[in-house]
Amino acid sequence: MNFTLDGLPELDQFADVEQRQRALLEIGRAAGNPLKFDWWIAVGVLVASVIGAAIAARYLGRAVGLAGWQRDVLQMGVCFAVFVVVLRGLHRWGARADLRRKLLEAGVPVCLSCGYSLRGHAPDAARCPECGRPIDPAVRAVMQKVNAE
Repeated sequence: MNFTLDGLPELDQFADVEQRQRALLEIGRAAGNPLKFDWWIAVGVLVASVIGAAIAARYLGRAVGLAGWQRDVLQMGVCFAVFVVVLRGLHRWGARADLRRKLLEAGVPVCLSCGYSLRGHAPDAARCPECGRPIDPAVRAVMQKVNAE
């Protein structure tokens, strides 16, 4: 499901395609682990969204006066659409923060809050120039390492 992550600016900051693919693979393994509590929260959100959409579509079909089979088709279509949209949103939800951590592991200094590239900035900078949040000590260590090279 890496196609759902297309367009995230963090993907463009990896040094090469191999690093990016390795990071996406590791993130995918962690996100698909049913032993994690976050996975069960995502499943609950997905199920609740689809059930809510099914109920809403059923009532909408009755209010409009659709026949039984038409209500069923409407309900299945709405449920499928909600399933796809919510699944994509859940997949992208934590991916940005995970990609930022992978960038740090790869030696690319980025703000953990907003993803702004901190290459070329002074390692003693107190705040991110993009979002204004304090720079994390792990980011500062990567900045010092990059500037020393």
